[in-house]
Amino acid sequence: MTEMMKAYLADDERYIRTGITQLVPWNELGLTLTGVGADGQSAYEDIVVQQPDIVITDIKMPYIDGIELIRRISAELKHTRFIVLSGHAEFELAAHAMRYGVKHYLLKPCDEREITAILQQLIREIREERADREELAGDATLRTQLMKVRSVEEMQRLVRSRWPELEAENGQKEAEFGPQRLVAQMKLIIEENLGESELSLQWLSQHHLYLHPEYLGKLFRKHTGERFTSYLTARRMERAKELIRSFPDMKMYEVAARVGFGTDQQYFGNVFKKKVRMTPMEYKKQNWTWN
Repeated sequence: MTEMMKAYLADDERYIRTGITQLVPWNELGLTLTGVGADGQSAYEDIVVQQPDIVITDIKMPYIDGIELIRRISAELKHTRFIVLSGHAEFELAAHAMRYGVKHYLLKPCDEREITAILQQLIREIREERADREELAGDATLRTQLMKVRSVEEMQRLVRSRWPELEAENGQKEAEFGPQRLVAQMKLIIEENLGESELSLQWLSQHHLYLHPEYLGKLFRKHTGERFTSYLTARRMERAKELIRSFPDMKMYEVAARVGFGTDQQYFGNVFKKKVRMTPMEYKKQNWTWN
């Protein structure tokens, strides 16, 4: 059963309060009208206690006007939504509510159909927003759990607890989350980010795979036979050689930057010479293609 949402009405005109209270089909909308305020101050005090999902408020009210009420409530209740009621003469003033994220206005006099239509729209928006927040919270929890994984067995236990349906599919889907797929993902991410100077197991962990760096390192070495850093350096040197051969006019500092060495051209040169057995310039001269 869908949980009832809460609404609050603030307006200093009695006939407006009575009309909205009696004519809007609150229960059919899935709303409970938790309170009605005749001035901004009493409305503010009620709203802070009741924490409604939706506040319908007039602009001009005694003690605290609608704009100030929205400002205060927005600062204290981040997820409360507002509907502003205003007369023609107050519409320009009502537009100031936009700075607090208010999107819904009704010009007086308004009937129950107009209010009901806007309430239905707000309810949909609130439900979508809540679903998004729950999904993000679930993702954050999963990431925290994944960051603690240090072995294949732990990973498999986590997958089974998170996606129990995997057991019923004879392990076919489990293979999608297995070690070989993770290593393949790591290699793909490396290829797509060779120019990223921060590329490392820690970087992979934080930005892409959300698994413990130590686990990723052990997994990579087990299934490739080499350390992550060795593989990364080898791929960077291969990419550097491709760039030098394909773009003879490219400056060496540009090559260095494109393969993840940033502005450290000297370090790039040292690594290149160690791996290729010649300097980048010597390699360039040897592979120069004359037209």
